[in-house]
This record gives sequence, C-alpha cells and structure tokens, in this order.
Amino acid sequence: MRRVFHGLGEGGGKPAMSALLLGPTGVGKTETCKVTSRILTGEDPITVDMTNFSDGNIGAFVEELQARTAGKPPGFLLLDEFEKADISIMNACYPLLDEGRIQRGDISLSFSDWVVAATSNAGADGLANISLGASEKRVTEAAKTILRKHIGPPLMARFNEILVYRKLPRQVQLSIAEHATKKIAREVAAIKDCVIEIHPSGMRWVAVNGITKADGARALSATASRCVKDAVARLEASEGILAKRRIIIFADSPQGQPKATFQKGLLSNIRMRATPRT
Repeated sequence: MRRVFHGLGEGGGKPAMSALLLGPTGVGKTETCKVTSRILTGEDPITVDMTNFSDGNIGAFVEELQARTAGKPPGFLLLDEFEKADISIMNACYPLLDEGRIQRGDISLSFSDWVVAATSNAGADGLANISLGASEKRVTEAAKTILRKHIGPPLMARFNEILVYRKLPRQVQLSIAEHATKKIAREVAAIKDCVIEIHPSGMRWVAVNGITKADGARALSATASRCVKDAVARLEASEGILAKRRIIIFADSPQGQPKATFQKGLLSNIRMRATPRT
C-alpha cells in the first residue's frame, strides 16, 4: 500500500495493487480495506458481495461491476467473501487481476490503477486453531495450503500480496472495544450536549458481549452502540434533561444491562468479572 500511496503501483494498465486478505471472521479484514480506501481515495471502497454470485452467473457479475464502477476514476474495489463465489466467477477475475480489464459481450471495464482487494475466511477454523505463538512462517504455510484447496495456485499467483489475519489477542480485543465505545460516547455526548465517560466495567461489558469465538469482533460496533445509547436513553427517561451534566456508564456484570448515572463518588467500588462469551 505504501508503494501505491507514493505512485509506485504496478502500472502497464494493471491494477495498482491486488491483495487477498485471508483469516477468520471478525478480525478486521474488511475494516482494513475500508481504512486503506479512505486514506488512498478519501472514500469507502466499492464493495461487491461475492456471495451473490455463487450461481456462476458471470454476466450478472460483470453487470454489477459496471453499475458500481463505470465512469469513476481509479479507486478501491473490494471483492468481499471471495471464496463464496462460484469457481467460474473466480476464473473471470483472471484478466481483471492480470491485465486490469474484464470483458463480457459488449461490456468492457478497465481497472487500470485501481486497488483490488479480496477478503476470504476460507478454512477459518484451521487458521483460528493455530496457536497465537506459532511462527509467521507456519501461519503463512497453513494459509497457502488452505488457498490452494479453495481457489487454486494459478489464481493465488495473480494477487500481488496475500495477507493472513489471525485470531485477535485478548488485549487487542479490549483495545478495539475501548475505541469503539469511546467513539459512540463522543457522538452521543455531542447530541445531548453533555460529557460521557465510560467506566472500565462498561468497557469490559462491551468486550465480553461484543466479541465472540464464532464471530470475532464483527458485532463490536453494534454492542458499543447498545451499551452507550440504551444506558443514556434510560437515564434521560428517568432523570430528564442531560445537558451540561457529566455522565458515567458502567456495568455490574456481563449478563446485566449497562447503566448510566450522573457522576458520583461511588463508582470506584464497581467490579465486574470479564468472561469471554462463546
């Protein structure tokens, strides 16, 4: 991505860069693409949900690309859940990745100087079960074995980069939960003209309820929103106007509902055991 940012992409009519992001659900593959696209283009990526093309309808796939990209300057194309598409759709991506062009009948689309990324959770169970302490070499070898089975070596070779994501360590999960919760708190505070602080017990509530073994951190944003907005709504319903007040959001337990109160000196005694959900 650094090469693309500095104008040193592939050139020759090809995409500026192509990358395949492989890993379990909810570890940040799609979010990485969104953030990178915003840095490079100032906009979210143009996302095509590849699960819609499990029937192998190449015409529909090309028409979708045309509808989403025709007439637009080079940007960031995200082929989400790539392995869910039929093999014929994957094969149709060969010229896109090789030559920056895809054609079907009278439709001819150029992806010269675009960034093309594909995400996949193929073989996610196998990757998730690799120890966090495993070497990078072992993880990469396991990922390539999985990809050879699901999309084949020829298509693998068309991507400039293959990026492997692993299960998020617990400390990283907590940091993401904190970031997501504070973001929602700032938004709500601006709407209500108040100050909102999140007690550590509230942060842990979001991490415990928003991050699961099955889905990773996929539901984290929605969980953070529920924590802050529900608690503030209940406080406003019972106490009235919140403007110019300082509000603390906390949780007594992972199973209970987060609560909001006006700042008091009692919250330092709150304790909550954080037990990851399964």
